Amino acid sequence: DIFIERHRNPLVAPKRDIRPKPETCTGADSPARFAVLPARIGSSRRVRQPYFFPRVSDMSACKFIICLLAFLPLVAAAQTTPTVPQPPPGAVKFRIATVDLGDLRTQALLEKDSPRLRELARAIQRIRPQVLLLSGLTFDMLGTPGFDGTEPAGSNAKRFVEKYLQIPQAPQLAGLRYRIFVDQPNRGVPSGLDLNQDGKVATEFPLAPATQEQKLALAEYSADCWAPGDFPGQGGMALLVDERLEIRAKEIRTFRKVPWSYMEAAFLPVRDDGTPLLSKEQMEVARLSSAGHWCVPVALPNKSVVHLLCSNPTRPEKSGSNASRRNHDEIRFWADFVDEAPWIVDDDGLEGGLRRGLTFVILGNLNADPTRGEKYRDPINTVLAATRKINLGFVPAAPG
Repeated sequence: DIFIERHRNPLVAPKRDIRPKPETCTGADSPARFAVLPARIGSSRRVRQPYFFPRVSDMSACKFIICLLAFLPLVAAAQTTPTVPQPPPGAVKFRIATVDLGDLRTQALLEKDSPRLRELARAIQRIRPQVLLLSGLTFDMLGTPGFDGTEPAGSNAKRFVEKYLQIPQAPQLAGLRYRIFVDQPNRGVPSGLDLNQDGKVATEFPLAPATQEQKLALAEYSADCWAPGDFPGQGGMALLVDERLEIRAKEIRTFRKVPWSYMEAAFLPVRDDGTPLLSKEQMEVARLSSAGHWCVPVALPNKSVVHLLCSNPTRPEKSGSNASRRNHDEIRFWADFVDEAPWIVDDDGLEGGLRRGLTFVILGNLNADPTRGEKYRDPINTVLAATRKINLGFVPAAPG
């Protein structure tokens, strides 16, 4: 749970007529970049409950990931023992959670019923977050297996909400009502470039690779995508926000197309001998983000606005690999963003990071646990923790 006080903050920076470098690829980007979708509400009975954090005992279907919370003003630097913050007068208390779905595909959501998804929805309904970021959810779009164009691109999040979350999954539970924000990821979207330098550009993928030749073709396809993926839209995200809160859709900023090379002193991909993997022309357009980087402003009942900084960086294969270097820089993006680094430019051409004085929360499965697993140069402790605007004095976690 976090507490947000009402405060007087400037709005986001006014839009300037500055555009990123033009793209030269022929990838299969969807014409509709993103959409804010209201979920249709059924007739499920509403149960008013206090917002508390119950214990979660049946988390086999999902894993709740640590959210990094940033508060302004910051906790005093002299504080050495983290304490649970107490709500100041007039503050709004609300709960934020992140759930990694692994690899939830369109076909699973088109099925009549799924015991795994019902169990997942039951766990979420017990916690009842007002803000929920889902990762590992396929963004259904042109080229995605199971997408036939009868519904808008990015409808999988809406399907999950309507079929599972808004329907009570146990007698003592109530359905959840959410507004939905989705955006196309880079995973599995062909770049039209030879990004793995094997002398050919892969733009087609086998639907069900069985032979060694098909598996090799799938690996080649994935390596030539803007971010590795078996098909367009794999491993996307969806942000669910309590319907009583307002998503400020016109102020949303996304950074799907920002070139990796824009980042100063970036850990760009290299060959085994340490020389650059990509050509100069390729590096001008090769993208940093895997699932996406979103800055989504949400207005609270006390008129305060919290900016939700959402991402799901690529999973490191091993420390020092190009995947781990990319993971490091995807996490570092948020440190640069809150520090207002001048290199940052969003998909609409607006330059700069988050304006000083704005309240924000960094959330998502960052795939860089400081205490275990593969990672490159420990970006949580060496990058995020080194940023004075990010408060790591209190980092909540849930069992799972």
